[in-house]
Amino acid sequence: MKRILVVRQENKLGDVLLTTPAFEHLKRSLPGCHITAMIQRDQQPVLRYNPYVDAMWHTEHIPPASQLLVLARQIRSGRFDAVFLMKYNSAMHTIASWLARVPIRAGNAHKYYARMLTHNLRDDPSQATTHAVEYGTRKVQLVTATWYDDLRIRLFLSPTARESAQQILTESGVRNGQYFCLHPGTGGSSHRWYPERYAEVADVVTRETGLRAVVTGTRGEQELAQVICSRLGERAVDLAGKTNLYETAAIVEGARFVLSGDTGIVHVAAAMATPCVVVHTVSEYEHLIKLFHPYKTPYRTVHPEAFCPGCTPQRCHKQGEVCLRSIEAQRVVEATYDLLRATG
Repeated sequence: MKRILVVRQENKLGDVLLTTPAFEHLKRSLPGCHITAMIQRDQQPVLRYNPYVDAMWHTEHIPPASQLLVLARQIRSGRFDAVFLMKYNSAMHTIASWLARVPIRAGNAHKYYARMLTHNLRDDPSQATTHAVEYGTRKVQLVTATWYDDLRIRLFLSPTARESAQQILTESGVRNGQYFCLHPGTGGSSHRWYPERYAEVADVVTRETGLRAVVTGTRGEQELAQVICSRLGERAVDLAGKTNLYETAAIVEGARFVLSGDTGIVHVAAAMATPCVVVHTVSEYEHLIKLFHPYKTPYRTVHPEAFCPGCTPQRCHKQGEVCLRSIEAQRVVEATYDLLRATG
């Protein structure tokens, strides 16, 4: 196999990061192979400096049926020897790869198009038998018969990211190792905990440890950051919407830990080997922890103790607030101190 296509079509930072071990797995198993990543355009910065990715193609999450033949022709033009479909039950891209006559088609599907795969993992992620990273690397293993225990999530930074991040921190009066990152937003990927309670946690931790809170987030999350920073005053630095992906990752790299919900920043922290405290806000937290905990990185989780009517360990409707209210700030403080003791 020389030419390989890897498809990860979800428009989420975390999903693309969770695929990065598979790229490395392929390169180590097949030296000299050429890997094309097919991802959404907004996520291309995640892989821009990744040495295991040779080219990037754009795709939509679910291309319309009218574009099926266009997608098939595009895939056929790449003359790929193999395609790895990273999303579970990836219908359109599976069918398009079959129509494109790619010789090896590896994926994980249970629906009618599963017969179009030459290598099928047949492992429903809803059962959470392993971490989401390993659903990807096991597909590679199906084809290459190789396995590496040292694979981890990777985010390769731009050449100037660390220098730029250091300048931002210096201008804010923050020293490396003397702060933690607080990321209150979720980008819609999970039920968001209250910024006021994040502020309660940060108030205690900054007072008792002397660490400062560096609040990160997107431009759309600036109001959340302001709620926290208004309570903490000079003990907090508001960087929400003020850093790019690479600068944020470099800042995370220098932090003692990251405090956030179950969202993409957790996987950025895993890529930078930074410990995490993760606030899970939904009733199916056990399932999500198994699938999406910070991979090969020290972490602690805090989860709800009560659930909204109709929510179960298998499904949370993410509409009520019983789950959110049941997570007390003191429990998050305790988890934070437990993590700090364990990681020094």
